[in-house]
Amino acid sequence: MKQTSNTRLDLIAKQLASHVSPVLLLWTTAYLLGWWLWLLAFYVVTPYFAPFTVGPYVLTYIRCSLMDTSIPLHVRSLGLCRLFYVFFLRQPLFNIAWWMDEILFPLYHLVLVKSPIFILGQPRSGTTKLLDLLATNEDHVLALKLWEYTYPILWLQYLVDYIGFYDEKYFNNWMKKQLDPFGKDETNQLSTMHRISMEKWEEDDMSFSIHFMFSATDLYYYPSLESMELVTDFSSLDKPLRRRMFDFHQKMVKKVLFRRGNEQSVYMAKWVACWNGEYKHITDTYPDARCVFIYRDPEESIPSLLKLYSGVSLYLTNFDPLPSIEFRRGLMRYVYRGHREEIEFVKSLIQRKQHVQIVAFSELYQNIEEHMEKINGLLRLPMSVEYKQFLREEHKKQAQHTKTDTESHTQCKKEIDLHCPGFCDQLNVLQKLASESNAGINPTVSDLNSL
Repeated sequence: MKQTSNTRLDLIAKQLASHVSPVLLLWTTAYLLGWWLWLLAFYVVTPYFAPFTVGPYVLTYIRCSLMDTSIPLHVRSLGLCRLFYVFFLRQPLFNIAWWMDEILFPLYHLVLVKSPIFILGQPRSGTTKLLDLLATNEDHVLALKLWEYTYPILWLQYLVDYIGFYDEKYFNNWMKKQLDPFGKDETNQLSTMHRISMEKWEEDDMSFSIHFMFSATDLYYYPSLESMELVTDFSSLDKPLRRRMFDFHQKMVKKVLFRRGNEQSVYMAKWVACWNGEYKHITDTYPDARCVFIYRDPEESIPSLLKLYSGVSLYLTNFDPLPSIEFRRGLMRYVYRGHREEIEFVKSLIQRKQHVQIVAFSELYQNIEEHMEKINGLLRLPMSVEYKQFLREEHKKQAQHTKTDTESHTQCKKEIDLHCPGFCDQLNVLQKLASESNAGINPTVSDLNSL
């Protein structure tokens, strides 16, 4: 994708139109009506009552946008526009909307999140495919869609349901298609690698980016080493803020279960960015969680991740930070650490006798129907005739799937071997130990320590 000044100017113009101009319109209106003191008081007071906010790490984003001259000016401008919009429009409005929910739908707090299922693994290891396969069993599984955690407001979701009913009935979902910012082009390579749509299930950790601006995806707009060190270390946040983030997540899940769940609904999430330390809080917040891990050879998944990261970064900001040796090394350190921490986390879950399933990427894709029946069975999820037919169709589609070309990022294979030695071998062994543990055979400490 060739970088041009026109493309950069287009990106800045769009951000000014969508992010800055609404705030300026609000300020102008408040000034003309003589409400500017009320607006100022609103900005001062609401953060103390907000269910979601941003932490001191935002100062790093500001420094990155104002002072890091190694980042192109247009990227820094995009980052500043985003901060301006979030601080002065989005978060204040969402705070009001959230508290309206507390008044209108207080009963959602009574919803219990029982034995949730978490799909875990490294990026580009098949987690999205596994989520799609499991979440399609909608009679028994409930996974959050992108639009639901982008707008975690019950009264707004009910309004969307109402309008959507008539949109589907009379307009063949025309409004839905027009309002989906990600559904315009499904032919580009990014869409074939990881298609995004407001109606698709996505990883729950993206909600932390949307509402707290704390996620590895924020590096697209603030691509500095200082920003990377922060968002890849969840423990860098103070304890009250970490608790606040997971309390928000649990309430967000309860709202969706309240709105479209039933007595059989089991909440399911995909969480691939948890290796910054969030995985510890997942099991603390959901102590009865059941975990399904999918793993792939790092020599395949890491080059695929780098290719996707470059593509998304160019798409969003027309800038790829990966050619920077320092940035690339920092990102790779986080990726390698994630692989090591995944091994340790799986071992700890088996030791605590929690439900753990481990699935090899290559084995799942060879026979989707057979492996999905096994996974659903161990999770005690009934399978309808229609769902089984869907799995058969997916197996046929996978046989025709074309592998993504990652040749431009395979030069790091020797480095991957050095930093992820025996990753698949260790998970092969843990796969057997997890199966024995699920069958009631407890592995010995020596079995786990030997890995």
